[in-house]
Amino acid sequence: MPVALKHIEEEQVVRCAWCLHEFEVYVDVTAGLEQTYMEECQVCSRPNVLHVHIDPETLAVSIDVEPEG
Repeated sequence: MPVALKHIEEEQVVRCAWCLHEFEVYVDVTAGLEQTYMEECQVCSRPNVLHVHIDPETLAVSIDVEPEG
């Protein structure tokens, strides 16, 4: 049975596609099971495109990162 969704944020660590520094992002699991958005690296300030995938049963979050542009 799917988990009832309310506003839930999940903290995740991703690696910058440009400088490889790890930084934290917060994913709103109620914003959809497939999400794409841009997040600037906290070190080099270059844009990263985050492709977020959320398992509908467990709400487990996985993120693929690529450089923007």
